[in-house]
Formats: sequence, structure tokens, C-alpha cells
Amino acid sequence: MFQLSNASTALIDRCLQRQTPQAFGSFFQYSVWAALRRLADYQECYSNDGAGQPDIIAGRIGVEVKSSGTARIVLDGNYSDVRSQYEHFRLIGLRTDLMAMWAVEIPDPVPPTVDLGTVLRPQLTTDQQLESGLARELSWVLESAGSVWSDAQTEVAARAAIDRAVGGS
Repeated sequence: MFQLSNASTALIDRCLQRQTPQAFGSFFQYSVWAALRRLADYQECYSNDGAGQPDIIAGRIGVEVKSSGTARIVLDGNYSDVRSQYEHFRLIGLRTDLMAMWAVEIPDPVPPTVDLGTVLRPQLTTDQQLESGLARELSWVLESAGSVWSDAQTEVAARAAIDRAVGGS
């Protein structure tokens, strides 16, 4: 479990207040992608908007980005099929009620739910290196984009704010 900087947390909260849950999810997913690209193991990752695939793909690593106002993240649908295509699969989860985040290693077979609490189920572990890097880089990305990101009226405008902040990734 990790937390972002106070400024980043305030921007996320501001965005949550201004956007629908679906819009917030898109805004947040893109910011996570931009932050991941600043980490050595994910520099070549790309954001994947297609259905039936992870949100972010970095070679043999699939990354799903989810936010929730409660502890439980439901992994239904075709997650088992998607998981089997990747050597490593991560869930980047944001609990908006606690403003806390996790980078969870998702095993094969995929559990039906992941509970993001202070203690994870025994079969789940966190990727501590990824959590450390994301805490630093996602905070930087969000702080650099500022309220231009959190107050954006459209997904295109939010992405443009992130792109400007990171130098046109």
C-alpha cells in the first residue's frame, strides 16, 4: 500500500468531485500510464483502450487500473483469459475513500475479487518496487499537470494536460 503526495491527493479528490466515475477512471488511467513510462521497466509501455485486454501493456506485463470507493475490486469477465496471456499481471488499485493505492501481483488463476485493505489475502502480494516508483512518479505527473488535469472538461483535455506535463510522452 502506498499514498501519493498531499498535492496529488487533493488533485485526485478535486477530479473525483468534478467528473463522472467513468470519466475519472479514464483521466486516472492515463495519468498512471504516463507515470509508468517514467519507470525503467515500463518505459516502452502503451495505453490500451481496447476491450478484453489490460489497460496498459509493457511487453510481457499486463496492467489493469481500477479505482473504487470501497475495498473490493471485482475481477469478473474474461480476466482469467487475459491474465494467461501475460507472464506478469498487475492491478494498480486506488481506493478513493482512503486515497491509498496498491500495485497487486495478480496470480493465475485470477481471484474473483481483490480486497484492497491494510492486509491482502495470503495468495496476493504487492509489487513493492512498482509501488515505490509509482508513489514518486505519479505524484510528480499529477502535480505537474495540476488543476488543468483535474478540472479538464473532456478526456482529450485531461490527456493533453498530462502530455504537456511530461513533455509530450
